[in-house]
Parts: sequence; C-alpha cells; structure tokens
Amino acid sequence: MKKIITMMLCIVIFLLMIMSGCSKNSLKTYQDAVAKTDTINRGQSRISIMIENQFNKEDLSEELKTTLEALESLEMSLLSSFDKSEDLSVHNAYLKAGSLGYDIKIFQKGEEAYLKMPMLNRYIRLDMSVLEANAPKDLQIPENLIQRITQEWVNLLETDNVVKGQKSIMSTEDGEVKVTKFTVTPTEDQFRLFIKKMIGIVKSEKGGFETFIEAVDMEEKIIIEELLLAIESEINEMETITFNSVAYIDIDGYIVKESIEIYFENYDPSVGQTYTRTVRIEEENWDNEMAQEIMIPEISDEDIIEPNEIENLMMKP
Repeated sequence: MKKIITMMLCIVIFLLMIMSGCSKNSLKTYQDAVAKTDTINRGQSRISIMIENQFNKEDLSEELKTTLEALESLEMSLLSSFDKSEDLSVHNAYLKAGSLGYDIKIFQKGEEAYLKMPMLNRYIRLDMSVLEANAPKDLQIPENLIQRITQEWVNLLETDNVVKGQKSIMSTEDGEVKVTKFTVTPTEDQFRLFIKKMIGIVKSEKGGFETFIEAVDMEEKIIIEELLLAIESEINEMETITFNSVAYIDIDGYIVKESIEIYFENYDPSVGQTYTRTVRIEEENWDNEMAQEIMIPEISDEDIIEPNEIENLMMKP
C-alpha cells in the first residue's frame, strides 16, 4: 500500500512539473501567458489537488478496509494572497485524508514565516533563509531527468490534434470574460506511450531519482526497480486511462484558470487493488496586479510553539 501511495504522488508531481514547463514551448500564446503569469507582483491564487480512489474491498479484514477507506479521498488546497514588492503573503492550506481534515494558515513577511495551528491557536515560527540554506540537495529531482521527460511531453503536444485553441467565454465572480481556451487531449494510446517513455527515462536515470525518493521518504528503504515494476503493473492492469487539460487565458494575457484530470479504471481488480482512480488538479489566478490587504497578526513569544511540542499538546485530554 505504501508503494501505491508513493506511485500516485510521483505521477502527480511529474505531471504538474512538466505541464507548466512544456506547454509553453509548444504554443507561443501559452508561452507568453505563462511568462506573464509567473511575473505577477501581487494578486490572489488557488491551487487544489484531489485524488479519489475506489478499491476492491471484498473479503478484506476490517483493519484493511479501514486503511483503504482512509485513502479513498485525498485532498490538498492552497489559497494565497501575496504582494512580492512588500514581501508579504498569507496562505490558507487545507489537507484532507479520508474523514480527517487539517487547516493551516501561513503568514510570511520577509524571511520569517508563521504557521498557525488552529486546533492549538498557536504558531510555529520558521526562518525561511535558514530553511533554504539547509534544504537537502537530494530533494531536487535530477535536471537531466526533467529535461528528458519535458521533451517527451513536448513531442506529444506537437502531435496533430492533441492541442487545440479557441476563443471562448468564461464565467467569473465579476461576470463573463473573454478568454482563449486551450485544451490538451491526447488519445489513450498516446498517453500510455508517454507514461511508458517516462518510466523508461526514470529507469535510465535511476541513480539520481532513487536518491530523491529516499530523501522524501525517510521511513523505509525504497528499491527503485520494485517501485517502477509496481507502477508498470498497475498501469498495465488499467483498462482505461484518459488525460484532459484545459487552460484559460484572459484578454490581458494572464492564465486565469487551468485544470488537469487523469482517470484510471480497472474493470476487474484483484482484492485490495483499484477499481478507479481520478486525479484532479486546478489552479486559478485573479486580482492580478491589484492592491492586496494582507494583515500579519502581532505574534508574541508566548504564542510560539516548538514543532516537537505539538504532539504532546495534542495528546492531552
């Protein structure tokens, strides 16, 4: 089960990474929009990732059923308001696994950030410069691996009828706005071939990727060959795999909304395996270059809690 979770996260990370880096190389309009959106100085944004799973739980023990039920719905969202010129930002993060949900609010000013733990009404203080300086180099995915996967995605996007652009209208809180709508819809065979090539690239670059995986997961030793075999096996067992992506660019040249949906289906899974898996990723940008009211609360030393104190406090009756 641990390997299945790792597999899902790896696929999502890769697709998030390559979508933003590759579409802009294949479409000039989208390239300009990505560059302009990346340089927004102030505004608001939202990104959400949802993974929904249906498992074959027939004849499983109650313990295993409970474990799978916790994995049926995984969700992460981040709502942000920022002003880069003032080096200020506020982020509302939400994490949910099964029936358990967690809210975290993050205030950032300059090199200092404060994570508010709502259940405790206390803050964790972070020095961003120290975190950046001490970040393990092993957490960086090898550049050559990124470049090779990027090139394969570009090759797919440049295939006839995979990418389409058209003028459209999008409804927003401020009314309807004119946009250019880009869709990415490879055939199932095209997307399966891309996944196969991606796995092959990871195999050939396994040294650097293995180091990255081990840095992310400190709990156990992961054998990269076994992980890749598990991914290949599950992909091959899926009778249906579809990929769809839609991006909207407004009249000012900003990407105002972008979504990705990947759907997997296995009609006859083994016990404990997946019937269906849906991965949805959405990102929105608004109030671009508009003034933001970002309020950083006054935080005293008494409001600060050390990370190692959290578990003890939460266990108190």
